[in-house]
Amino acid sequence: MLGSREDLPAPTGSDLGRSRFAPFCTARLAAETGAPMQLVGVGWLIYSLSGSVLDLGLIGLTLFLPAFGSDIVRLATPGLPFNCRSKVISAM
Repeated sequence: MLGSREDLPAPTGSDLGRSRFAPFCTARLAAETGAPMQLVGVGWLIYSLSGSVLDLGLIGLTLFLPAFGSDIVRLATPGLPFNCRSKVISAM
């Protein structure tokens, strides 16, 4: 069967030294540290512009809800493949 795991070669230690692995890890590290920094920056900006703790809380809530909603759909439909889950989300 084409594309099955049996067709893939076993990974070796030299795979880590490939030229694309280090830039990938660097980019992933930058993205993983940049996302929380952006959330702090957005909250800081909203609080400095409005001075309202309520506005800051509402921004935090709107940033949290999409991730929470997708987790609920993923947990509620464990047997569905990913492409079917997107149909469930769009039907909501």
